[in-house]
Amino acid sequence: MPLYEYHCPACGHAFDEVSSFDARRSEVPCPLCKGPAFYRFSVGSVDLESEGATWIKSVTEVVDPDNGPTHREFVRNPNRATMRAWMQETGLRHKEPGEPIRKPRPDMKPLYKQMAEAHRKRMRIEI
Repeated sequence: MPLYEYHCPACGHAFDEVSSFDARRSEVPCPLCKGPAFYRFSVGSVDLESEGATWIKSVTEVVDPDNGPTHREFVRNPNRATMRAWMQETGLRHKEPGEPIRKPRPDMKPLYKQMAEAHRKRMRIEI
């Protein structure tokens, strides 16, 4: 069952309540002042900072331990340090904030130059 967060504007008390999705109420009585407390939309937390974050273990599903000692060590001991070593060895890196998702466009200047030269040859007039 999900955990829902409520906030009472009268006394400022915040508290949680466990209920099914269908039974979630938008307003419940505050346990301190008995005034109306309202549902506050909240999102769960994701551990991105600790050395042994649980999501790192899921990364090992794509690692082939037969590719070398760094790969084997990461599968055996999944933590940030072994993951960084594995990523460095395989040439992977984290996407930086603001970095575009799509691949950079190839340099088209040589192709344009080649096309212009071919066009000049086709269109030239010899006297």
